[in-house]
Amino acid sequence: MIIKVLPNRIPKIWDLIKFATAKTSGVISNLDALLNDLLHSLLSSKAQCFVRLSENQREVDAVIITKIMLDNMSGEKYLLLQMYYAFKKGSEKDWEESMRLFIDLSKKENCSSISFYTDNSKIAALADIHGFKKSKTGYEYRIKESV
Repeated sequence: MIIKVLPNRIPKIWDLIKFATAKTSGVISNLDALLNDLLHSLLSSKAQCFVRLSENQREVDAVIITKIMLDNMSGEKYLLLQMYYAFKKGSEKDWEESMRLFIDLSKKENCSSISFYTDNSKIAALADIHGFKKSKTGYEYRIKESV
């Protein structure tokens, strides 16, 4: 079962969100700034937090952060899957439930697409299976490694 965490309940699970963000973000040096921005976004409803509960509904199995974004090039809104962290391996049924949630939220917010970024080949393969198409190629020049 996936439930939306209301902004006033974010402080109760903030430690889980921080842990999941630290594990998935890849950010090391500016993690505090990232977490501060995330907390502000969640408390102000600029980002949304969802949790997947265990079957007995006593444990959090996954934390999901989404954000409604505007593509400045096309002018279209899209749902960004900012973070999806599972504390234990999910099933195909779990992924399908998540996809229904993302699609329903996207439709409600008049988004034209759902996007996420990953460098994890397993996540990319799952995305391919569920109909995601690679839409952009990103490049980065690492300053710390080039100096």
